[in-house]
Amino acid sequence: MFTVFFVNNTVIWVNGASNVVPFFTMLLLLLMWFGMSAPLTLFGAYLGYNSKPFENPCRTNNIPREVPPPPFGVHPAAYCVITGLMPFGVVFIELVFILSSLWQNQVFYMFGFLFLVFLLATLTCAEVAIVFTYMKLSTEDYRWWWYSFLYTAASGVYVFAYSVFFLFTQTEINPLVNFVTSLIFFGYMGIISLAFALMTGSIGFWSSYWFVRRIYASIRID
Repeated sequence: MFTVFFVNNTVIWVNGASNVVPFFTMLLLLLMWFGMSAPLTLFGAYLGYNSKPFENPCRTNNIPREVPPPPFGVHPAAYCVITGLMPFGVVFIELVFILSSLWQNQVFYMFGFLFLVFLLATLTCAEVAIVFTYMKLSTEDYRWWWYSFLYTAASGVYVFAYSVFFLFTQTEINPLVNFVTSLIFFGYMGIISLAFALMTGSIGFWSSYWFVRRIYASIRID
């Protein structure tokens, strides 16, 4: 993300725009990255290395069992087309207003409705991830970790796709003529889409993680 922001800012500076971020501010952000983020990452790794080992809620087999073929021959990743569309549908109306305020100089004032949409999107991501994780476990496929993340993180792809549609239909920016403006648009919308994908994917994973531990904790093996 910092690289995209740095490249966009450099392009703006070369073209002599007035809204360029000063070099001192960029240097300060870089120092904050190496002076705060990197040490905290190492400290978190140290705490994780010295914490208690992960305990399964029930007894597991050390030898992985063979995973049967998926139903109807459909790869599990193909479900991301459907699962990613659901969270995107929840935030779609609010996304239109946000893009209009960012790229059409319109005022955004519906923060209460934005918070309500955030709660609905969180609930939708949790439900979608839990349902499709349960379906995956029902087919005797135990590889749910990354799929539970991807099921809801796929909504970020829809956000970026709609932003491209918004660029060509709702703005006066011509990507073939206004190269700098288009570069800024795609750069910042890529960052926003990636952040949205990480947020929804994290919600989906932790919801599935809680669900799996709950159902397997109720198993009693004598």
